[in-house]
Formats: sequence, structure tokens, C-alpha cells
Amino acid sequence: MGFTASGITTTTVTTTQQAPLGFELTVPNGDKGLQTWVYVKADTEALVVGDVCMQTTNTRFNVKEVTAAKIPAGQIVGVAQHAIALNSYGFIIKRGYADYVFGDGSVTAGSSIISASNVGDAKNATLTNADEVAAVFGLALADDASAVVGGVTRVLFAATVNCQG
Repeated sequence: MGFTASGITTTTVTTTQQAPLGFELTVPNGDKGLQTWVYVKADTEALVVGDVCMQTTNTRFNVKEVTAAKIPAGQIVGVAQHAIALNSYGFIIKRGYADYVFGDGSVTAGSSIISASNVGDAKNATLTNADEVAAVFGLALADDASAVVGGVTRVLFAATVNCQG
């Protein structure tokens, strides 16, 4: 597990800011390659495992769950891999292998993924129009399925993500 010079790790969550917002930490993930994590604040709501996160209205690294289908990829900041309480700070995964992405119940392995209409989740992209192509932020590595992570039951799947926000 990676850590910064100040000693915080990708799983550190605090109510006081420990690094600059937007700070990126790149760590090896074994045979799954490198992961890039970005330091954010859960500004308007708590984040739970698998939440696809977007920037809030005027602040790039204050984040919330995605709120609609086909959010442009440039607004997707990352995916929460652990809970971050409201008004707390922590890392979400920006690029690389993500163990947990919240699915809409119909994600299939090998599909490009975009934000879905349910809050915080992702769905298969059909890539039939420019809006969907512009919204792709990752590739599903497994079908989504019900799982309990951190005491929360969600529909989750593993993916490779490349969030641009």
C-alpha cells in the first residue's frame, strides 16, 4: 500500500485536510499495474465503496456521487474504494485497477462503462452516440453482482478506470 511523505495512505480518511486537494499518489498494485489515487473532500455527501464521483459545481476536488447518466468523462474524478464520511478527506482511485465500482445491475465484463442514472453508479456504454463515447471512463473486468463490502450491500464489479476530472 502506498503512502505519502507525511505518512498518509490511500485508505487514510480524516476530518482535517492532510494533503493538498488534487494531490495524486501512484502506487504499484502487483500484476495489476499502477494505480493513481487522488486526494479529495466528500463535500456534499458521504461516499461509500464503489461510488463513481464527480466534481461539485465549482470546486474540482470537492466531490459527490455522479448524479445522472452520461456525465462527461472530464467531470468524473474517480471511484471510492472505501467509505469517506461527509466533510471528510481521503483518496479515491483515479486511474488503474479498481476492485469496486458500483453497477446498475446490468454491467457485463468487457464493456466500456459510463455513469448511469442512479446516483453513484455505472452502466454499460452502447457507444451509439457521441454523448456516450465522451462519457466513457473505464472498462468492466467482470459482470456486476451483489456483494457486501464494508458492511454495505451493493452491486459491484472490478474495472480498469481512467478518470479525467
